[in-house]
Amino acid sequence: MHWQLTLTWTELDRSKTQTIDSLKYEEMSQVFRLGRDPSQCHLVFVENTVSRLHVELFFRAELQRFYLRNLQPKNPPKIDGGTLISGEVALHPGSPIELGQLQLTVSDISEVRPHVTLPPTLQNRPQLLPHQPLPIQPLRSPILLSSHYGLECPHCHQLSSLDMRHSACTHCGHFLADAESILIPPSR
Repeated sequence: MHWQLTLTWTELDRSKTQTIDSLKYEEMSQVFRLGRDPSQCHLVFVENTVSRLHVELFFRAELQRFYLRNLQPKNPPKIDGGTLISGEVALHPGSPIELGQLQLTVSDISEVRPHVTLPPTLQNRPQLLPHQPLPIQPLRSPILLSSHYGLECPHCHQLSSLDMRHSACTHCGHFLADAESILIPPSR
């Protein structure tokens, strides 16, 4: 899980956007610098009232927040209407930032959750209406006619063979890793 901060601004009559990802800049030593100098800055502006190396953004993982640090006490940035002479300040969605006469806005700060991929047994399940019964699929291994051990699905309580413990229930699709092992009498 990580965070992204998005800045928006207008420069030379063009709207611009830059997204900064916390994965790349989590440690204090990893900063995202803003200014006019392309040899020192990640985000370069042409506005001549912006300092060559004006501010830097960084992410503090323990607080899950982005911060802005002033690097130019003679040309301090303005954040949320206040002037940041020295030090750093936490950023918030909607925070206006002024670097010289350039106006930026923190348009978004959002948590990025990893994409979850379903196991193949659940990806290919047919879409059913709520009132339709699930299709019956044959077990991968036959249940013996004498007493033996099997798995009871904790979701639908249907029985499956023990070799299904690393698979999904063929009745409801629930993963059987947490299923109970039970002794199945020959009559079941």
